[in-house]
This record gives sequence, C-alpha cells and structure tokens, in this order.
Amino acid sequence: SLIGMVLAVFLPGLLKNRVIQAEKKAIAADEANLSLFNEILNGLETIVNFAKENLFISRFRRSTAAYTQERKKWQRSIAASFHIAQLILNAYSVAALLIVAAVVSDGRLGIADYIAVLGILFNFTDNLPYTSHYLQRFKAARENLNYINETIAYEEQAIAADAVDLDRVEDIRFDRVSFTYPDSDRPILEDFSLKISERGITQIQGESGRGKSTLLSLLCAYYPVDEGEISISGIALDRVGNLNDLVTIMRQDSIFFDGSLAENLSMYRPVADEELVDGLRRLGLPHLADPKILHAPLGLYSGGEARRLMVLRALLRGSEIIILDEPLANLDPESIRLLEEVLAAETDRFLILITHQPVNIPTQLSLSM
Repeated sequence: SLIGMVLAVFLPGLLKNRVIQAEKKAIAADEANLSLFNEILNGLETIVNFAKENLFISRFRRSTAAYTQERKKWQRSIAASFHIAQLILNAYSVAALLIVAAVVSDGRLGIADYIAVLGILFNFTDNLPYTSHYLQRFKAARENLNYINETIAYEEQAIAADAVDLDRVEDIRFDRVSFTYPDSDRPILEDFSLKISERGITQIQGESGRGKSTLLSLLCAYYPVDEGEISISGIALDRVGNLNDLVTIMRQDSIFFDGSLAENLSMYRPVADEELVDGLRRLGLPHLADPKILHAPLGLYSGGEARRLMVLRALLRGSEIIILDEPLANLDPESIRLLEEVLAAETDRFLILITHQPVNIPTQLSLSM
C-alpha cells in the first residue's frame, strides 16, 4: 500500500494547475455575473423605461450560463483530484485485503492480522460517503442554477383591452389625485390637481418630501393613485398602451451600463454617429464627439459630464414627455449654463423639471410644492 499512498499524494498534484485555472475562470465568471446583476438592479428604471428588459434578461441568462459552465468545470476538476487519490488508495487497500486474506486462509497469519485486514476494509467503505456527498452537491448546484434561469423569465405587463396608443400628447392632467405609499400612513398627495397643456418647460419646485418625485412615479404608472385620475390627452393613464414610449425619465443619479458610450447614449437603439456627435458638441463635450471614442468602452467622467450625458440620452430618445429629476443639482456653473441652453431650446416637447431651486430658463409653467 506504500506505493498506492505515494501515488495518491503525488498523482493528483499533476492536476493542480488545471484546478487552479478552473477556479480562476469560475471566480471571474462569478464576478462578471454579479457585476451584471448589480448593473441591472441599479439601472432597472432606465432599462424598463427604454423597454430594454428582454435585452438585459438575455445578457443575464448568457452570463449565468457561462458561470454555471465554469463552476461545473471547477467542481469536476476538484472532484477528479479528490477521487483519483481515493481510488488509488482504495485499489491498493483492496489488493492488500485480498493478499492478506489469502495468507490468513493458509494459516500463515493469525487473528490479529485478520483484524488489521478488516480495518483496511473499513477504511475503504468509509470513503464511499464522500462520493455520494459530492454527487449530491453537483445535483443541488445544477438544480439551483436551473431555478435561477427559470425564474428570471420576464412577463410583459398586462395591457388593458381598451388601451389606446397615442401618437401625440396634447396635455397632461392630474385631477384631484390623492396618494399614500403602501408602506406608509402619511399621504404624500391630497386632492392634487395640475394641468400641463403647453409644450416647453414645466418647472416643479420644492423641498424634499413634498411629493415632487412622487408625481414622476405616478406619471410613469409605477403606482396606482388612491383617488382621482391621471390622464394624457384625455386618456386615463392605465389605458395608454404606449406609455413607456411617450415618457422618458432621468433621475439624479447617473446610470451607465457595460458597453460603449454610443450604446449608453442610444440605449442600444440605432442612432447615427452624426446625431450623437452633434448632441455631445451642443452639451460642451467635444472631446467625446469622436466616433473612435463613441464606440470604445466607457471612460471616467466628472459629475458634470455624466449628468450632461444622461440628459443627452433622454433627449435622443425623442419622447413626447421628458422628465428630468434635479438635472442641475450639484453641478459646476459651466455645466449648468450648457444644460440650461440645451433645455431652453427644447420647445417642441413636454419637459418637466423637478428642482429644489429656480432655473434660469423660460418656463411655460412653474409650480411650487
């Protein structure tokens, strides 16, 4: 059995590099999968708003499948190393058992030797549970990963049977709307009414907690109102079939996704480079207005640059209604000036600006909350 022990120690060592490489690949795949998952969570509102759910679900499925494959390879390499050692030891234990049994049967060994043989036999059988243990781990991992893939299937939101697709927005109305968040007993809006009928900029100004951002969430139909009605062009919000196409929302946080600058600005829609370049120049970002930079991986941007890129993403979509949540907050004077110039030129759409402070832009309507 000495030869078997030596082989059991050194032969699996030949697989060490394979195990290490498999582990590195599994860890890298795991990190990529978690990074994508975190990216999706952080940018979920943008993904849904731009109707790119299926694109990111497909990405996550591919990422999960890649991780599953690398994880299996790693576990198999570990198991191979472990079981090779066990197999060698067990084979030599069985050989020793047979030899000793033959010697005992000839009467050349006594009962003490027989007991020693039994000890070897028990050593062999005691290792069998390890095999079962690892097999069960493989099965559990496979079932869990299959469950993840099955449960991320996206179900389209049900659309009312009498839904209407709008080509053009005539007005936006909040008619005596009351709303309280499900986990709160404090009303955010009570008997609130507002009519926006002029294209251009509507500024909604007020301190935090007064319901400004809630208005945006309700206009995007994230929550149903408790009382009253929200309508677009006279159609109740729950009957507008193409609401996501009509409304684009930009929150205060800058959300970027893995990919090129062009993909982030267009949100994976076909947009000509000329249009991207023109928008970047208008927003004072000429150093990014180069096709080579546009189609290269994302770089690092200052707070002002990132906010301007988010505004450009929203404007490029061409929606009838664009909601900008604190677009000028915490920006340097130059970024504020450039954004104000660009936004002031958007007179053909409904731009709703949520702000803490007044803006130096001509507005069609200003509301304090």
